[in-house]
Amino acid sequence: MISPEDRTLIAYRLVDGTYHVSFAVELGVETGVGKARIPPFEETEMDLSYVFGDRD
Repeated sequence: MISPEDRTLIAYRLVDGTYHVSFAVELGVETGVGKARIPPFEETEMDLSYVFGDRD
């Protein structure tokens, strides 16, 4: 889930019929997080500054 207003990204993983947070970040609050590899798609790197509109 991506919330542009809160600048947060939360990824969930389904385990035994229940969703659990597998990744969470709040851009601007957490330092050093510019790119992320989110399970189960670790092969793909996501540029969070692009997702939240900080870059063209």
